[in-house]
Formats: sequence, C-alpha cells, structure tokens
Amino acid sequence: AFGDISVKFTSFGANRDRAMNLLTHNMLICPRADAVQKLPLKIKAEETEECERDFNVDFLRNIMSRVDFEVLKVAAESLGLENVPLEASHVDLDDETQAKAFHHILLEVRVVKGTLTCQETGREFLISDGIPNMMLNHDEP
Repeated sequence: AFGDISVKFTSFGANRDRAMNLLTHNMLICPRADAVQKLPLKIKAEETEECERDFNVDFLRNIMSRVDFEVLKVAAESLGLENVPLEASHVDLDDETQAKAFHHILLEVRVVKGTLTCQETGREFLISDGIPNMMLNHDEP
C-alpha cells in the first residue's frame, strides 16, 4: 500500500544503515535561522525501501518519550503507511505485535530518494541515496 512510490525490499542491502528512517525524520528540523518556529519538515518520497532491523524493545522504551507522534503520523501517512499510533499511550510495548509494528514504522521503512521541505521557508532539502542533505548554501540565513 505504498501508492506510486517505488519500494525495494532488502535484507542486507548496501543502503541498510544509510537510508533515512522515520525516527531520523522525526528528530530533524530546518537549519535555517529564519525558521524560528522549528516546525517539522514535510517529507515526500520518490523511492523507499523496507529493511529488516534487529528488534530491540528496550531501545523503543528509551526513545518513546522523544518521538513526536503527530509528526510520525503525518510522515508515515505521506509514505502510505497505515495504523500509525497517535500517541505513546496507544503503543503497548509489552505486546510484541504492537511493539514490532511500532519498530517497523520507526526503523524499517526508509526513504532512499525524495525531499524534506521546511514549512516556514519552503526550502527543500534533497534526500539522495538515503541521506538528507541539510547543508545550507553560503548565502542562506
């Protein structure tokens, strides 16, 4: 259910640890000085991949309080993912099925090619080979 987005399924591909996942996206903000509200970046994927990662429920417990669930929901829906939890209380990490579904959304769906767009300035940052280029041009604030 990924719509028009190209999807690759890999287990041990070269981009395994390079492609940007939704946890990384959740932590990013626009580096421009004139982006004062620090709104989440909009994500648009041209190519994604699913890459199996080792499941670690303790990691999920530790990261849970840092996840902005509204940002996660919007990003996941833009990638065609469904059943995204709306808040931390909707994820029971003691339930292995729920924990693994949350792990999958955060860590196993990767954006290989696309853009991140600052909602305040409109500045686009390219994602190429799974790496978001957040560098500013020398004339940008």
